[in-house]
Amino acid sequence: MLGPPGAGKGTHGRLLAAALGVPHISSSELLRQHGGHRARMAAGDLIDDDVMVELVLDRLAQDDAQAGFVLDGFPRTVAQAAALDRWLAERGQRLDVAVLLEVPREVLAERLAARAVAERRADDDVIAHRLQVYEQESAPLVEYYAPLLRRVDADGSVTTVAERVLAAVLSAA
Repeated sequence: MLGPPGAGKGTHGRLLAAALGVPHISSSELLRQHGGHRARMAAGDLIDDDVMVELVLDRLAQDDAQAGFVLDGFPRTVAQAAALDRWLAERGQRLDVAVLLEVPREVLAERLAARAVAERRADDDVIAHRLQVYEQESAPLVEYYAPLLRRVDADGSVTTVAERVLAAVLSAA
């Protein structure tokens, strides 16, 4: 699942994983479980590639992920994507599809502001910073994954977007 903060990667990653019967692997959940990165996450900064790669690849090596998985929030950089590709190739595996959730910037800002209020965190500067970091670091993944990429309009109800995501993934199979 690719897309900017607030696009719905977590929500639609969980729903897609449930529909496919595979684990949903969230980078933010892995970071919460392993601690020590809260300040950087709260500021909207990305975690170092080597830390993220190690956490995610350790999780992918678990038995429940052998038949498939949905990644949420990883990779976030081209270096992370390349490390994932190398790891999968060593095991004779590859990614089947990359889903890009597309949402207008003003909708993202509204979603992030609502989330910040609900979670009593991040202010407007942090929200703007998170979107800027995405554009600089994560947006190049769109080009990296171009052959596998399925673009999904993620501006709509959860049900409607979930249907779009599932249809995009199934069309890639």
